[in-house]
Amino acid sequence: QIYCSLGFGSREIKYYKYIDEYEADADSDWALLSYKTGEYTWLYDCAKTVNNEVHQLEDVILNFEWEGVMYNNADPMVDNQNFANMLSPSMDHPRIASFTSSEDALMTCMKDGDGNDGFMLINFTDPHFKKDNVVTLKFNNARGLLMYRLGQRVIVPLNTDGTYTFVLYPGEGRFIIPLK
Repeated sequence: QIYCSLGFGSREIKYYKYIDEYEADADSDWALLSYKTGEYTWLYDCAKTVNNEVHQLEDVILNFEWEGVMYNNADPMVDNQNFANMLSPSMDHPRIASFTSSEDALMTCMKDGDGNDGFMLINFTDPHFKKDNVVTLKFNNARGLLMYRLGQRVIVPLNTDGTYTFVLYPGEGRFIIPLK
């Protein structure tokens, strides 16, 4: 959810959960803290980890403005309803020659004030099902990528044909800037 929010231009993330009288009595595992004891749950550590990852890229991503969104339906016979409800998705981008994935994937397109392209790529599967997503991107006019992954900044070379294949883990998002 956090990477999707960032990909669509969010500048702030708020953490909250509504509870009802039954959840308050049952001590839900789906909150950042226990409503019975006031102690942090395992989800608190998950949110803290992702929050720290985002802090590592915030100075870069805040320079980019959202332009559009592309997606890949892994199974062309089964529409992802989230994708089908998009009002005006982009079907192509001048920097992207091709975009494939083994599971559904979302890629938002951004541009900074200097004209540099940026892309937030998101494994668009429910993390509950623990599906890794093998993604292959082929870039036009790029020799490498500046990529932010799990809070780390890395530079990766592209194959001679401009492709890069990698695995997006459940819930993972990567911010990618093509380098000439």
